[in-house]
Amino acid sequence: MRKRKMRWAVAAALLLLSASGGGLAPYPDLAGAYVELRALAEAHPGKVELMVGGKSAGGRDIMVVRVHAGDGKARPAALIAGNIHGDEYIGNRAATAAISLLLKEDDALAAEALEHFDVYVIPVMNPDGYEATWASNGEGPPAKTRRNADGVDLNRNFGKPQGIPLPLGYSGSTKPESTRYTGPEPVSEPESKMVMALARDKRFFAAIDFHASGGIIIPALADDAFTQRGLRRMANTYRANQAMPYIIQMFPYVLPIYQGSMEEGMLREAGTLAVLIELGKSGDMKGGRKKDNYFWDFNPSDPKIIALVSLDNARAAIAALIEGFKYTGGKTEPKPVKVK
Repeated sequence: MRKRKMRWAVAAALLLLSASGGGLAPYPDLAGAYVELRALAEAHPGKVELMVGGKSAGGRDIMVVRVHAGDGKARPAALIAGNIHGDEYIGNRAATAAISLLLKEDDALAAEALEHFDVYVIPVMNPDGYEATWASNGEGPPAKTRRNADGVDLNRNFGKPQGIPLPLGYSGSTKPESTRYTGPEPVSEPESKMVMALARDKRFFAAIDFHASGGIIIPALADDAFTQRGLRRMANTYRANQAMPYIIQMFPYVLPIYQGSMEEGMLREAGTLAVLIELGKSGDMKGGRKKDNYFWDFNPSDPKIIALVSLDNARAAIAALIEGFKYTGGKTEPKPVKVK
């Protein structure tokens, strides 16, 4: 126990040093974020597996954390991810908070989750954008900090069904100068390839992906009744388990607005019930930070608010994954479709 406390103390000190040197504290830099993950793995060797899932376009490690019951039994798998847009640091905080919550021995929700399934967590899907954000002190430009080292918006890189109208600009652009550049072809980027391969291998029955901001719950666009019902149940469960409930945005069932998002990709590859979360309401962003720095427009600056948003959404995410398991029994089927 004493050695464990010492490891945590050392990890906390390293994290403080890495974060305190930059203008984006209390958020950690990429090295500090990875120090946290290593500390969690060292403190819980029987329940946490830390691995490098792949390399980013810029050659940086993409860390994947598997949290499991530790009894050697094979179970279905679910996914929690954050920071596919590099400047959305609060997504990393919520994903990391979910790992910590799953490891709480006296938490009934965490125990229920790990009794039925393993949870894979990718706290930083876009380490290139994360590093670019840190290097620019959060001042942008978004076209550099949001995208990966290839200049691709990863959450527009998963391809869209052929023949579907795309009436809104945020659905992505084929122009390389656009902040939402889709890339030269579907799943062209190493980050996208990595998560699609993981989805195929683990057959994630459900997934939560943390973004910022707006306080919105957005289920993936699906065109079959079974998937739509499951996504609605997950979204409703997510909101019901929030102390600060978000709005559920069901526009994907009103307009066929495919975005080429990771949620759509996982649905095609593994049948995953995937839900995107836009973390943080407008009031969460108020604080003493400089308002000419766009980073603070969608990442809370107050450490207490960061903790509240992260923990509240970590709990809601785990509850939603449990609902996804109840609905699917942990079994899903890919829903392949030709994309462009």
